[in-house]
Amino acid sequence: MEKDENIITEMVDVMVHHQRYVPKDRDGDPIPILFLGDGLSGERVEGAKRSRNNSETRWERLEGLEFAPADWHLRLLLIQVLTDINNYILQDLV
Repeated sequence: MEKDENIITEMVDVMVHHQRYVPKDRDGDPIPILFLGDGLSGERVEGAKRSRNNSETRWERLEGLEFAPADWHLRLLLIQVLTDINNYILQDLV
């Protein structure tokens, strides 16, 4: 799905697409799942949800998706640092 998350209407489209995978409760209302992203994506998710604040149903208000930050860049950096340390130690042993 090629959408520009900088454009609110396109971010809404992305969220509507992902919300298809949200389970329903007995009343047909969404059971929220996590929608992961970085801090900037979180702001865009909240903006998209605000744009639908006055919608009638929980589905239309995008209440099936709850944003949660995921620091992928931090994890990658940690892996790189640990790899560099490991390589440095191995070089000393050889």
